[in-house]
Amino acid sequence: MSLLSGATLVLREPELWNATTFPAKVKFYGLTVVDWSPGYWHTLLESWQARPQLVAGLPLRLVILGGEAIRPETVKLWQSSPLKSVRFLNAYGMTETPVTATLFEIPATGEFERVPIGQPVPHRTVTILDEQLQPVPPGAVGNCALVALV
Repeated sequence: MSLLSGATLVLREPELWNATTFPAKVKFYGLTVVDWSPGYWHTLLESWQARPQLVAGLPLRLVILGGEAIRPETVKLWQSSPLKSVRFLNAYGMTETPVTATLFEIPATGEFERVPIGQPVPHRTVTILDEQLQPVPPGAVGNCALVALV
């Protein structure tokens, strides 16, 4: 996505960025958008609870998470962090591909029992299925999604 939109793509370095090195790397590379797993983001947010000054003044404007479900606790950590003004998207798609099928913008306030997967992105249709792989009614909770290009 970054290369198609004219942005710079920064691939992960050999060492994983921890709560201290992450802010320095974001500033060094001038990152404004990051896209990674909810578990990693949760770990960073937990660490910054005790040291919020580490993330003050970061140029981030958008955090995109995907690859696994976002825990409601992760949303609470973000909402109580200095980064709560950064847009936060839950990107849902097929695990086997880098295709995003739905997006949900997580609000800076409010609580969730489950973080929604959102609405289909343009040119996609999504049908949520139950345990028997039958469509569920709109708004109902399902087990998986069937995605089609329109």
